[in-house]
Amino acid sequence: LYTGKAAKRMGYAKSDQCMAGCGEPDGIHHAVSGCSKLEPQRTKRHNVAALKLARALQHNGIEARLHSADVGSKQDCEAAGMRCGVPRNIGTLLLPKNLPPKERDRFARQCPDMVWIQDAKGVGRPNTVIHLVEVKYCRDAWPEQQEQRALAQYAELAKCLEGADNQQVEYHTVILGVAGTIYKQTEKTLLEAFKIPTRSVKQTLVDLHKHSVTSLHQIIRARRSLERGRAATGKARKRTPCGVTCVTQDPTIPGRRGDVAVARGHPHKPSSPQLTRAVGPRSLSLSLSLSLSLSLSLSL
Repeated sequence: LYTGKAAKRMGYAKSDQCMAGCGEPDGIHHAVSGCSKLEPQRTKRHNVAALKLARALQHNGIEARLHSADVGSKQDCEAAGMRCGVPRNIGTLLLPKNLPPKERDRFARQCPDMVWIQDAKGVGRPNTVIHLVEVKYCRDAWPEQQEQRALAQYAELAKCLEGADNQQVEYHTVILGVAGTIYKQTEKTLLEAFKIPTRSVKQTLVDLHKHSVTSLHQIIRARRSLERGRAATGKARKRTPCGVTCVTQDPTIPGRRGDVAVARGHPHKPSSPQLTRAVGPRSLSLSLSLSLSLSLSLSL
């Protein structure tokens, strides 16, 4: 993937800033998961993946009701075939009643991806089991770092919810690779924690994989569109090696497009005017003929 980091390494740029214009250091992971210019595409990727998971839970998973969801608008939920008329934030219903007002308001505004409430069955178990579900995308080769961040994101909220009477909290993280990698831990979570049948789990994971690959393609296309827009307005760097001067047309030949004349020189010193002069097809063939004749005469 051509990025600002690759451009600097190959000599096409002096800095590794993002080619889409966000001003941050560029790279492959930044291009697909970190650029602020592509935040709408990343948010859509996350929301659609969370909706696919929520639909599998609603139709095939544990017997629970959805309490809150931060997975897009109501129209997005209906388009995904999911019944979702719940608020985005967790609210005050599940919080302990003895919390101070400031703490209560702070926790009530938090928005996990999904909060499911299950009525527990069995002697000696709490009356309510709260399932906090968080969906995260990560580097395909390093899922552990993103999983730790996800666990720490709502650890304080989970501890607060456990402080209420007759409540048990289970915190689940679903980690997906930006290039479509599906991890064994994700499959284990769907099978054991959410009680989804094996056949439905396989179909859900296939859908998540296809969605991740399709979203990656859309993000790269959006990035290239931003790069072309910057190039049209003159704000983008030209993909020309440092110290190289290119002339793409010979004005002395009417009606024909000239060849490209490349003069390599010092990156910080201007090249000679004779080297940077445009060379057309006729003058180029004449120069080659003279050079060949000169070399033959010298050899004789």
